[in-house]
Amino acid sequence: MNHDEIQNRVITIVAEIMETSVDQINESSSSDTVETWDSMTQMSLTLALQEEFKVRFVSTQATKLASVKLIIAALEDLLRTK
Repeated sequence: MNHDEIQNRVITIVAEIMETSVDQINESSSSDTVETWDSMTQMSLTLALQEEFKVRFVSTQATKLASVKLIIAALEDLLRTK
């Protein structure tokens, strides 16, 4: 899976969990820029990403997934070692 495929899937999932339009989400979207991105949606997002990509984040990784860019980087690392 290449970067663009991961990015598109992540953006779609983030938009769905945050209950916003895909057009409103990009790589720079984060918990600071998306109003609905709080601790509860963060948990839902982490679970949805794990299910979609068939990976598991360790707790230290999960707490650092505060932007689309960081999520993509973490997924690329996990998928590379899978």
